[in-house]
Parts: sequence; C-alpha cells; structure tokens
Amino acid sequence: MSRLYLVVILLFFAGCGIKDPLVAPKDDGAKKIYKDEDLDILRAIQSQREERYGDASKIYMTLYTKSKKQEYLNESLRSDMALAHFDSVLSKTQVLVGGDELEPLRIRCVALLELGRSEEALQSALHVAKISKSGDDDLLVADIYIKMQRLEESLAFLQSAYQKKGFDEQILDKIAIILYADLHRQKDAISKLESHMRVQGCSRMVCARLISFYAHMGNTKALQDIYFKLYEVEPNEDLKDKIVQVCIYNKEYKKLREFLEKEGDQNEFILQLYVELKEYKKAYELSQKLYDRTHKLEFLAQAAIFFYEGSEDKSNKQMQAEAVLKFEEVLKLSRDSLYLNYLGYLLIDHDIDVGRGIELVKEALKQRGDSIYYLDSLAWGYFKQGRCKEAKEVMDRVVSIGGDDNEEVQMHIKEIDKCLKVKK
Repeated sequence: MSRLYLVVILLFFAGCGIKDPLVAPKDDGAKKIYKDEDLDILRAIQSQREERYGDASKIYMTLYTKSKKQEYLNESLRSDMALAHFDSVLSKTQVLVGGDELEPLRIRCVALLELGRSEEALQSALHVAKISKSGDDDLLVADIYIKMQRLEESLAFLQSAYQKKGFDEQILDKIAIILYADLHRQKDAISKLESHMRVQGCSRMVCARLISFYAHMGNTKALQDIYFKLYEVEPNEDLKDKIVQVCIYNKEYKKLREFLEKEGDQNEFILQLYVELKEYKKAYELSQKLYDRTHKLEFLAQAAIFFYEGSEDKSNKQMQAEAVLKFEEVLKLSRDSLYLNYLGYLLIDHDIDVGRGIELVKEALKQRGDSIYYLDSLAWGYFKQGRCKEAKEVMDRVVSIGGDDNEEVQMHIKEIDKCLKVKK
C-alpha cells in the first residue's frame, strides 16, 4: 500500500472523533434492532483483533443492513481497506456520493487513490472538505494534489490545514519542503518558517528545518543565530559544539566568549578566546585557576605572561618587578626557551637588567637558534648596551630568515640603523 494511504488511514483510525474499531459502538440509549446485535458486535471485534478482516467486514455489513447505524458501515469499510478490497469499498459507498456521510466518503477517497483514480478521489475529497471545513480534510485534499504533482494547488490547502489545526508544525514542515526543494522558492520557505518561529517560538522541528536550509545555502551567519535560539530551548553538548564551530568559522569570538562565560565554562578553550580578544586580565585570572586546578606548569607561565600583557601601564616599576618575580618562579621549574626569552626580553626592554636579559635570550637560542623572536630579543639587548654593530649583524639574520614583516622587528631595525649612523 502507498505511503499516502497509510498516512490517511491512520488519520481515520485515530482522529476526527472516529471511534476505536476495537471498541463496541455505543447504543446511545436506543433499543437493540435485533436480539443478537450485541453478540454480533463482539464477534466482529474479535475478528478484527485476530486480523480476520473478511469475516469482520461481513459481520459489520450485517449489522449495518439490519440497524442502519453508520458506525457499522465505517468499520466494514475499514476492514475492506485492510484487505485492499478497494472495489468493495467503492461498491458499498456508491449510493453515498454527493451526500453528507463524511467518514465513508473519506475512506472512499483513499480507495480511489489506491486504484489510481486520482481525479475522482480529488473531487470526492473537495466535496468532503467543503462540508466539514476540517483541517484534516484540507490535508487530505493537499495530499491528493501532491500525488498528482499539482504542488501550487496543494499549498493553498496545506496553508488552510496549518491554520485550522492550530499552526501545526508538521504541516508547516511539509509546506517548507515543497517550497524549498520542489518549487525552488527558497526565500519563501525560509520566510514561512521564520514567521512561525517569531510567533510560536523555536521548536526542534522548525529550527532543525531552518538549520538544514541555512546550511544548504551556506548562510553561516543565519545558521549561527538559529543555533543560539535552539540552544535556549533545548541545551545539549552536541548543539553547544556546533555553536562553537560556527562562531569560530564566522570569527565571532566575542559572542562565543559571552556564550561560554554564561555557560560557566572555565577551560583552555575559553582561555584561548581571551588571548584572541586580548582580554589579558581575564586570561590571567583563568590561567591562575587552571594552574591551581591542574598544577600544570604551562598555566603558571601563561599567568605570568598575561599578568604583564594585561597591565595598562607597562612602565609601572612595581608591575615590572612583580612580573619578573612570577617568571623567576616559572624558571625554577622549567628552562623552556619560551619562558627564557620572555623574561629576557622583559629585562632588556625595560632596562631592568640588560646583561642578564641577554644571557637568558642566549640560553633560549641554544634550544631554538632560528627563532626570529629570540634573535630580535638578542639584537635589542645589544642595542640597549650600545653594541649597534653586533645588533645589526643579528638583525640581518632576522631579515634573511624573513622576519622583518613583524611590526616590532621593523621598529627595532630603524632604531638600530639610527644607532649605527650616530656611531659613524
């Protein structure tokens, strides 16, 4: 059986006020038409439970013939549908065509569709929808139009069903897919979803569909915004990872930092964000916390760096002295070239102890002799001592390696060149 049949027949079984086929129809206070009516009802229900739909259909038709109660005809038709006896359904409902017995006419629509008689099914469904004014019947008409590939006409009935059924998201999703994928009206599809979201909020279904459309179009800015909206409704780690990825792609570091701070994150990743945003005071505080938590030397060293970088007044002698002490503590634990050079340059640049600064930089160069930053520190140390010729020789090595595109290196080159001219 087709997908459309299964969808519609489930609708008939479950909705529209239709009674459960496994429950005996109520008598509504009327007298029994014949003595064995209750017994026949139980036999029919048992036949349905045992999937003996042929027997069930015959018993229900007997009940209908004797009592003329509509629910018995409906159950007989449903049993016929379960057996794919579509011609039998059409035969039993022929006399009802054009009438107002809606339930058997709905079942007739499905039978006509299964027999490939789409136009007749459409006319029958239009008749039912006109009488019932029900969103479910509008949906049935829309499904028939879709089966007939008359998509523009289906949209009108889908829109009507969407409104009648309380802005049903599943119907909206169907509208959006038809607009986006079949009719290539991407803007209209997105507009429908966004309008619903503004009024009804960001549900998983609506936002997930918008996410798929934005991703397909490569609209990463809109994708980022919808991730944030959905996270407010349904926070989870997978969605959080996607927010991180798309914010990094969009270079929205500040927005990402605000989000992670709100989430209470205190890890290496947010530390990197602080550095990227040059928020060194926050970086210093977090690296201290990370060191206290993990006792990893790298966080202690980073705390020393961020303490210095976060200072608003780099010429403050008290701050400089405290920064030196922090680096001295680091060097007691590790003689890594990075830490050696940083303290060495600090001592040189602020004229704290140029000689010791040069010695620290030279020790760093033993580990990484090709580092333009370490060589620049050494050249600057020589310059501070007035050894401009030696400074020039070291700086020429920096230039030959290709390190002269650094702004600070360029400034140092100019100062060293001036020093040489004065010496001459």
